[in-house]
Amino acid sequence: MALGQAGLAHADTLALRHSLALVAPQELGKVLPRASHSVEVYFPAYQDAQSNQPGHVYRLSLRLYQADEPALYESPECFWHALGADWLEVINSPYRRYFEDRREAVVWSLSRVWPNNVSGGGPRTLSGKSHTAAVCIAFQALAQGQAVDARCLTSAQFKDASGWGAPNPPLTQVAGELKKAEGALAYGQFNRFLIARDSAFAAGSLELRDGQGRSIRLVRCRDLHQAYKEATGLAALEAYLQAEAACVAERIRRFRSPRLKGANGCKDLAELLTAMHVPFNVLTRVPLPRDDRRTAPQQAAARAPEPDERRHAPPGAPERLAQEEREHVRPFDHQFAAWSAGWAATPGLQVVLADPGYRRKRSRAGVR
Repeated sequence: MALGQAGLAHADTLALRHSLALVAPQELGKVLPRASHSVEVYFPAYQDAQSNQPGHVYRLSLRLYQADEPALYESPECFWHALGADWLEVINSPYRRYFEDRREAVVWSLSRVWPNNVSGGGPRTLSGKSHTAAVCIAFQALAQGQAVDARCLTSAQFKDASGWGAPNPPLTQVAGELKKAEGALAYGQFNRFLIARDSAFAAGSLELRDGQGRSIRLVRCRDLHQAYKEATGLAALEAYLQAEAACVAERIRRFRSPRLKGANGCKDLAELLTAMHVPFNVLTRVPLPRDDRRTAPQQAAARAPEPDERRHAPPGAPERLAQEEREHVRPFDHQFAAWSAGWAATPGLQVVLADPGYRRKRSRAGVR
């Protein structure tokens, strides 16, 4: 995507965009309820590849509303932006892709987050299609109720126009990736930059650094599905789940249980463990994001009962348990009771071998 000076051919159109009020359809005259879901995604743009100025960073916001008639509306707050016809088509196409059969209205808005002001002459025109992947990620996340990581910057487009009709179109490189990466580093809020796998930018490098010690990780995506998982954090959860499944499968192989014969490497390992009431850690305990670790201790301390108040709780109440017991021991007791209910009524002699999962703390005096 490029930023260009407004040409004479577009002077009348840009004047209308900057001076006329938004002519809204009749549906917008009604009082809209609060948005049911909202998504924000970030993408870069550059002015001139030969310029010494770094690229710009923009934020696209989408808000979803329940409406009688489905429609896509441009918010009046971004109407001052000069936008090219090809740029606007990239906004309209994902709406048709993800909301064609849904009776919901989507309102989109655009804002520049870096730099806050641009020196120079008249309005700059946003044109091109390098924001295609970012816009598709935003609309898909809005349709699926997901959130996009605000520390992720995306710049890639489809290889050809047939990608709009493909379920998982491949991505290709865009122009000005160096300037865009420099703008992302100057903004300082991103930790990774999503580009196409066939991009020649910083070939062979996994990270880009500047002279001030700032860095950003380069993530090369082959298609839209991979870019979506990277931007929404699903890729990290899938890697966690695969690693844990491999660990469980290795334990099954070592113990060689007849009941679990053939479970090593099977596709229904999650269903097998669910039937045994053994939850995956990735589904029960997810590490806090880096930005939330500072406030978590203060919030936990505010919610934790005082030691003198805990002993006044009724017997068996969760408030009488310590934090570790509430997280590990009590949930296991409920799971063990549900598990044992399945085999307790079975006639005949049974031998049950199981690890209750309690954590024992060792001290100098021994096990306690």
